[in-house]
Amino acid sequence: MLAMAVIILGGAPGVGKSSVLNEALKSVGERPEFVNFADVMLEFLDTDDHDEIRKLPLEKQRKIQLRAAEKIAKIGKKRNLVVDTHYIIRTPAGFLPGLPFDVIRELEPRLLIFVQCPAKELIARRDGDPSRKRDVESAEDLEKTFDMNRNFVAAYAALTGAVVKIVDNRAGKLKETGKDLAEVLNSL
Repeated sequence: MLAMAVIILGGAPGVGKSSVLNEALKSVGERPEFVNFADVMLEFLDTDDHDEIRKLPLEKQRKIQLRAAEKIAKIGKKRNLVVDTHYIIRTPAGFLPGLPFDVIRELEPRLLIFVQCPAKELIARRDGDPSRKRDVESAEDLEKTFDMNRNFVAAYAALTGAVVKIVDNRAGKLKETGKDLAEVLNSL
């Protein structure tokens, strides 16, 4: 793995980012540190609810994103780091970049991993997770969200020169998906 590399792991809420990463880490030689971007954002807020962050005023979200990125970037300069986040955030006003220009520049990622799955599988996963308060989205809306994610990942890669890895996290294929991701992480 690259020395002091920041790796961004993103995808739609409920797509299984953490599950895929945890499976991959079983086969990774040098285990990177892990941080959840929203957890770091919560350190600067008066709430502990991930699902409430995206409902904050947009300017407040942007300021907290940058503060979180500054803190995370310091960690990434000392050790390999995987940052679990969202490439886009669906807000009441529309899509907000999860990694605006100042944030992505602060993080300086070397690898952008985009985890996806079929929309119908994601709906089933979300329905099976009563611990979160996620918006109900149709398969058609989720496909638009996936398209927006891919567009934003491409833009982030163009801004940073990072490599993009798209991971298909299909139902019942977690071991294979984790192995695929582990090969990428080990090849760095």
